[in-house]
Amino acid sequence: LLPIYPLDGFMFLSTILKYENRFIQFMYRYGSMILILLVIGFDRLLGILIELSMMPFAIFWNFMLR
Repeated sequence: LLPIYPLDGFMFLSTILKYENRFIQFMYRYGSMILILLVIGFDRLLGILIELSMMPFAIFWNFMLR
């Protein structure tokens, strides 16, 4: 659960903290932009991780087909 505004982690955190909290105000204002930047930024990293995790399966598959 990430405590970023449109996500559920923020809703959980906002029930615990008061509305006047500076973090809550900041996340209401900039949370959506932070989430978009995280998705764009981790898009390439996620692609690299998926490729690395698929490499052993590709090697095994190539070994089995020979």
